[in-house]
Amino acid sequence: MQAAHIPGLGEAIASLLSVRAELMEQIKEMDRRLRVIASQSQACEILMTIPGVGVQTSAAFAAAVDEASRFRQSRNASAYFGLVPRRHQSG
Repeated sequence: MQAAHIPGLGEAIASLLSVRAELMEQIKEMDRRLRVIASQSQACEILMTIPGVGVQTSAAFAAAVDEASRFRQSRNASAYFGLVPRRHQSG
C-alpha cells in the first residue's frame, strides 16, 4: 500500500482519530443530558409514546411548539412549521 509510505500521514490519521474519540464522548454526554431533560418533560413523554418518535424528536418538537395553547386547533401547527401551505390558502 503506497499510502503507508507518505511521511506524516500516520500522525495525521492518529490526530484525527483522537479528535473523533473526543467528539464521540461529547455527543454521548449531550445525549445523556437530553434523555434527562426529556424524562422530566410531560410533553416529551407523551410524544415518545408515538411509534418512531424518540428523545431527540420529542425534545425538538416540544421546544419548537413551546406553548401549545397558541394553536386553537392542532392542524394549525403544520402550517406554522411550513409543512403545508397557509391554513386558508388554496393548494
